[in-house]
Amino acid sequence: MTEFRATAPYGLVPLPQQPMPAARLWPEGANRASMLQAHHTTVRGTRSGWIDLEIRTLTPLYIGGTQQEGHVNLPLRLDGHPVIPGSSLRGMLRHYLRMLTGGEVGPVNRPQLFFRAPVKLNPEDAEDDKDERWRHVLTAMNQRYNEARGRKPRQVGERRAGWLYKHEDEVWRLCPLSTTAPLKVKFRLLKEACRKFGWGRFDDPPTDNTYVPAVHHEAFQYKTVWASIDGDQARDLGRSPHEARGNRKERPVRRCVLVLTGVAGRERNSAYLFPYPSGNDSEYSVDAKLIKSFESSSQITFWQERNFDEKHVVFAETDALPDGLPRGTDARRPKPGALVRGAAEPVWFDLDDDGEVVAFGRSGGFRVAVGGDDPIGMVVPDALLTPDDPEQARRREPDVPRALFGDIDLVDDSRVAAARGRVSVGSAICPNAGAHEDPAVRVELLGPKRSAFANYLKQNSSTATALDPDLVTWSEVEHAQLGGYKIYLYRWDSDIPQPGPPSGDIGKTERDVRPWPTGLTFQGRITFRNLTESEVGALMNALLLLNPADGGDPANPKYAHKIGLGKPYGWGSVHIRPRLYFTDSSERAASLDLDAGLREADPTEAITQFRDALVEWASEGSPRPPQTWTEVKRIKSLLMASLWSARLDPCLTETMDNDQFGLYPMLPSIEERFRLAREG
Repeated sequence: MTEFRATAPYGLVPLPQQPMPAARLWPEGANRASMLQAHHTTVRGTRSGWIDLEIRTLTPLYIGGTQQEGHVNLPLRLDGHPVIPGSSLRGMLRHYLRMLTGGEVGPVNRPQLFFRAPVKLNPEDAEDDKDERWRHVLTAMNQRYNEARGRKPRQVGERRAGWLYKHEDEVWRLCPLSTTAPLKVKFRLLKEACRKFGWGRFDDPPTDNTYVPAVHHEAFQYKTVWASIDGDQARDLGRSPHEARGNRKERPVRRCVLVLTGVAGRERNSAYLFPYPSGNDSEYSVDAKLIKSFESSSQITFWQERNFDEKHVVFAETDALPDGLPRGTDARRPKPGALVRGAAEPVWFDLDDDGEVVAFGRSGGFRVAVGGDDPIGMVVPDALLTPDDPEQARRREPDVPRALFGDIDLVDDSRVAAARGRVSVGSAICPNAGAHEDPAVRVELLGPKRSAFANYLKQNSSTATALDPDLVTWSEVEHAQLGGYKIYLYRWDSDIPQPGPPSGDIGKTERDVRPWPTGLTFQGRITFRNLTESEVGALMNALLLLNPADGGDPANPKYAHKIGLGKPYGWGSVHIRPRLYFTDSSERAASLDLDAGLREADPTEAITQFRDALVEWASEGSPRPPQTWTEVKRIKSLLMASLWSARLDPCLTETMDNDQFGLYPMLPSIEERFRLAREG
């Protein structure tokens, strides 16, 4: 694979600028309200019926239920039979239909997004052993980050620091340090002081991401010490000014709090000392919105919950504090990971050109909020984002998924709060009640999020392999665009590492599960009412993709679908064989025969009508109109991503860890990865 390209078990299907209107699949002049609300009557020229589904697992499948064996989560059963819930099938079908027709990506939850502010490395720092790629990427990101804000490039150490606290007037304030930056104290010096003054043993922190200062160094986090100062370094430590100064009478001495931060990069060999406030320093007020964003549940990580708990607060010793700062006698955190009330907290912070605090964090490389209150909305074309306002939603033409499955606020009638869908999806049941699950394995649930990495954003492919890439990142959210609809690729062969059996304590982001095995067959049904021929074709197209009308070989189909958990491991790959049936309501009403008015239908004509409508819509305004539906760029990526029998080599869909994402953030497109596979 070309150097510096990322790998991931998923790809991005490109977004259109606007969704395909549902009306493009309706007869000319059709009444919107009649099409969306006709559940109690028959609309002339439409079809009603159902689609029987035969679903075969191509890889292990896990969809969780509520049953457990000890701490092992079991897959869902219904009356003893393995089952795929109708809600899961509905979500899968709607997602494929959304990608086919360029459907809306909302409504979505909109948490405040953050990214870790890139820092330009100091080339003269002899202790910095980062490799060349790491330096180039971070330098480029830092330059763009600062250019977007009209700032000069910032070197490590130029970020300011101080004490954040909630004043008695309920306003959050930040008291900057009297020194230019927190003092650095080498672990070597700290170990010497521990031996000399009996403070206990200070071991080097682990070099991986398991280091939590409040756990590994509980006795030292926020410990009060005296330090003699030489520039930005602490030279000697002690329990009193006399012990810290020693024979160096000329050196200033300050009372400080020891602050340990997480391991960034390969190792950490120093901690920080925050001098106590002097009482003469000016203060900055902090916007309550920043506090709210910082403490939102979507931003407090498991690491923060462990490191900033109720026990670890500053200022247990209060005699040296100036008036106006909390003494820490009633210090508390509203929840683990939140900011402390009743005490002050050491933080790093950024100011804008007007001297306003715009960001803060608990380390020098803290995360910075981007995108205002609606970052997702800023990177998605307006027409693709479902409005929050009900009135705006009612005035907007529904896209195909909303028109088929129903949604709130679809009907332009204030008396109607919601439109029931014309398509319902039942659960799929495995007839074999004696089917057994695979042995229990331990899986990791979390992976890199779009809030952290540039690979979810649309990139300029011409710079994808540059050593110093022109990255589009979440720091330029006003100029960014979401790369596309996320779709997991197929990865399954004997060489792909699989989760191991449960062993030891289970982590917060881990689960012990027993998936369904490969080769199980489930039977389900999709029921529809009053769909046009083209809408029936849209459903069948989403189920078949480019497989033949009978679904093809169920053991090794050309195209397949993904459903359930464990997709990065290759789980959840299924083959679907649909069989279409139309019903005649008048014939069924006139007879007690269960098969009256029922006939199996060939889906070819319905699929053709849908594809023709799709091509006509995609051609409008296009400088190079597609001649067939497979020439639509979005469809081409979707079909490639859905290939099972010709799936990519596992090396092109490997999962990267967080450090690798930082170094290789440029995720190739789905088409580019298949091109690389052809070229070997």
